[in-house]
Amino acid sequence: MRRVLLSVLCASLLTAQAPKTYLVKLSTPVHSKTSKPGDPIRAALISPESYLNGYLEGTIEKVSTKPHGSLLMRFDKLTFKGKTTPLVTEVVDWVNSKGHKAVDDAERPMTVEKGELRTKTRELWLDEGAEIRVRIGQ
Repeated sequence: MRRVLLSVLCASLLTAQAPKTYLVKLSTPVHSKTSKPGDPIRAALISPESYLNGYLEGTIEKVSTKPHGSLLMRFDKLTFKGKTTPLVTEVVDWVNSKGHKAVDDAERPMTVEKGELRTKTRELWLDEGAEIRVRIGQ
């Protein structure tokens, strides 16, 4: 009984101490005209620093060019030090590969709503090197 309680306590402490957001650098460019649902995506972890050399992997879930450009990507695996852990993420912020906020790599204004990147034009593009902040969900 003591071991069970100790295990539950340790698990809850680890969960409470786990970061709520990660900053990642996109390794796979994404574009509303060329990316397709199911396409794999990958991003290197850059923050928190304790996860350097780790990466997130996932897929493009939704892409649209009509009436406006939108793209929904989900990272569902965290790989760090040879171990892979499932997770659920939602994009909450980004800067393009040139370091510019609130625009894609073609400098078109972009927003994020419920994890989905959106633009008023038909296209949106984030190149390799864009930095994305994702929130870790349940």
